This record gives sequence, structure tokens and C-alpha cells, in this order.
Amino acid sequence: MTAIGLDTRFGVGYQVGSRRNAEGDWESAKQRGVMAGSVVGAGLIVEGEFTSDEEVIVDGTVRGTLSTGESISVGGDGVVEADLQALSVSVAGQVTGNVSASARVDIQAGGRLIGDVKASRLTIADGASFRGNVDMDV
Repeated sequence: MTAIGLDTRFGVGYQVGSRRNAEGDWESAKQRGVMAGSVVGAGLIVEGEFTSDEEVIVDGTVRGTLSTGESISVGGDGVVEADLQALSVSVAGQVTGNVSASARVDIQAGGRLIGDVKASRLTIADGASFRGNVDMDV
């Protein structure tokens, strides 16, 4: 799945997850070595109900609901105000919403999750923040 966006500052189309490199050229997430099926790039805000059958990386902002049969990774600059459902969820940024993962949820150092978690495994690293309830009876 490839999504196309419009950067109104420059009036050009680009693949979601793209950003300008040091030379000022557009560089896709794949060119940067990010091998995700779907990427919400830094500076991008998306709202609504989203479903993917591929891994999703969030470096921008997502509001609503997000579900995938694969993993969701919220990067250090990522902000999610949504309910998440996935195989696994990794949080390095900020998530406000309920999280359901059939395998595991990992909150990394610096990550913040406010909401209920339903997963068979939950890890909270030193320096991470979590407020909510946990249901591990999955």
C-alpha cells in the first residue's frame, strides 16, 4: 500500500513518510531504511478510522482508530490519540487511547501511554510512563 500526500508548503506530492534529506530532495521512508508497509510521517496529521494489513509506523499524529494484523510502532515524535489494535504495539512517543495486542505491548524509555492495555505481555522500560488498566487474560 502506498499513500500519497500533498505538502502545501512546496506544492508537490510525496509518499506518506517521506521527508527532505540534507540536499533538500524528497526521501521516502523505504529509502531511509524504514521497511514498514504504512508510515505516518513527521509533521503529518491524520484523523479517522484506519485499517492496514501491513506494519504501521507513526512518526506524526494519528487521531481516531488504527488497526492492523501486524505491528504498530509509535516513534519518539509520534502522537497517537486513538484506540489501537494490532499483533504487537511499541510505544516510544505518546499514546492516549486503549491498546489491544494479541502478542505484546512494549512501552520504551521516554514513551507514554494513557489508556487501558489488553495483551498477553506488557513491558514498561525504565523512564517510560503508563496510566491505565491492564488485562493480560487474552
